[in-house]
Amino acid sequence: MGYIYHGSTISNLKVIEPNSSTQAGSYVYGSPNYLVAVIFSIIQKTDKPFPLKFGWDKDENFYLAERFPHQFDSINNISSSIYTLSENDFKAFSNHSAGNNIELRTDKVQMVLKEDKIENALEYLRQHNVCLYPYSEREKVGIPHSDNYMVQGVLRTYTWKIEDNSTDSYLLAQNHLDYCKSALPQYANLIDYYADIINRLPKDKRELFVDCLYDKQKERFDRNAIKKFLKENKIDINKNKSYSKKLVPHGFCFYMLLGIISIVGLVFFTLLIRTI
Repeated sequence: MGYIYHGSTISNLKVIEPNSSTQAGSYVYGSPNYLVAVIFSIIQKTDKPFPLKFGWDKDENFYLAERFPHQFDSINNISSSIYTLSENDFKAFSNHSAGNNIELRTDKVQMVLKEDKIENALEYLRQHNVCLYPYSEREKVGIPHSDNYMVQGVLRTYTWKIEDNSTDSYLLAQNHLDYCKSALPQYANLIDYYADIINRLPKDKRELFVDCLYDKQKERFDRNAIKKFLKENKIDINKNKSYSKKLVPHGFCFYMLLGIISIVGLVFFTLLIRTI
């Protein structure tokens, strides 16, 4: 029997249950690579909305790289548990996968076969010859010098979060945008603008639209490609409202109802005074 490794900052688990993810569904994720499991145990604990990048560099060395300054500082001294699971239920997935079967998933509850506790996950990676690239050296592993490309990443995750078209998903997606805008304030207006276009698109066109946003070679947004995409797909974002789904601001319905009640109460009170 083969094994899959699942990394977590939560210790002493006996079962691993599927949890919601950016990929429209609830899954247990794991990897046949032990070091990848260690990375996944800490990768989402950084203080920015984009995880550290990992993979193999041009010299075939396994690496972990910062997308923002000081991300390594925010995960230093984090302890992890690496759980050994049976490989039986795990499968590769094509959409949004890390590729090369390095990340697998299942929608079934998994029994823990073994738990390894690691006191300092980042130090463990150093000791096992994982190359750590700081933000200043990010271009060595293909991370663009400009931060523009991260807007595309924000919007791609946004499209995944709204796939089921539920109100809850839209609110969660809006939370994601708000968080990303706080981390990238210089792009806040642009993120809102493109998110509004995505809301107006048919479901099967959303990710295609995100694909055409950014020109990797020129490291900038490709407005001509965006216009071409909308024209080729006969999508008029100014007129076609049938695909739009308005995001409800937090507390909007509550405050609207409170306002209506207040107005009605004020009118009633005024009439009551006049009659007296």
